[in-house]
Amino acid sequence: MITLVEVRRNRLTRKHLAVPVARAGAAPDPAWGVEFAFVDRDTRPGDADWITGEWDGPRAQILVGPGGTATPAVGIHTVWLRITAAPELVVEPVGILDIT
Repeated sequence: MITLVEVRRNRLTRKHLAVPVARAGAAPDPAWGVEFAFVDRDTRPGDADWITGEWDGPRAQILVGPGGTATPAVGIHTVWLRITAAPELVVEPVGILDIT
């Protein structure tokens, strides 16, 4: 289960964006691949949109902002999460990020 989040951030802020992920009551396997995409609303991510994230216990996270792993432009973005847990591949929208 993935929890939907809505976040507003100033464009000068650098901070982790974390998404809780549950697996039948257990934390996700840290060996699973985790990636994020930040795309315009009503748009699905393409292959070039994915950015590698990391696990922090039961949360998938990525450092967002200047000097971070991801630097989305000012505007409203749909945040997507992709988890590779072979043979499964989970791709879900997980929230809205509003960069002001």
